[in-house]
Amino acid sequence: MGLNEADLHKAIEFLYYNKYGLCFETIITQLDENDLKITAPIYNNMLKYKFTIAEQVYQPITNNDIWGLINNAGFEAVKLKKQGFLGRISALFSISNASVGNEADFPLVLKDNLQFALKSKAGERAGRGFMEVKGLPFRISGSKILYNPSDSGQYIWGACMRANGYTYMQVWLVSNLNEWKNLGDSKGDQNAIKARYKAMDKWMTLK
Repeated sequence: MGLNEADLHKAIEFLYYNKYGLCFETIITQLDENDLKITAPIYNNMLKYKFTIAEQVYQPITNNDIWGLINNAGFEAVKLKKQGFLGRISALFSISNASVGNEADFPLVLKDNLQFALKSKAGERAGRGFMEVKGLPFRISGSKILYNPSDSGQYIWGACMRANGYTYMQVWLVSNLNEWKNLGDSKGDQNAIKARYKAMDKWMTLK
């Protein structure tokens, strides 16, 4: 799969002590951070295995769960944008504020939800402190893709921005500007944001 020896050793050690969830989380996290692909033969081989709750390797979240989180975040930006140019400026500040430590900061929203067993880890990147949400990855409405908790939050944020009427170009620009010290947002975050934005775009068109 392309993992380095150190990551493999760590995953095997968890496996040795029957820590199946941590083993799987280690592999998935490193695949995401190193942009490694799961090929068709590897995926088909994974489908042969069955897991019990005690050996849970992901936690499910439904489209209804996601829509509930978006509703809780609200649609203040939609209302403000109807008030002309100044309203659109206010809407941008409103959604920006909601997205940092508030109701639209979905990695934190997921962490604070007792339904999910998540924790946070402080770190530093490009000389700036940040907090990463850690825990079992999410499988969203039966998707074949698993997202780590932080990327799951970005996934939901993409849907929220679409629901508030922003174009994908605006979403891409804002998310990259927010990470300007890192020369732009990470590929994992952008993939997650785009995936749900496009899915929400299709859903809203059908509605």
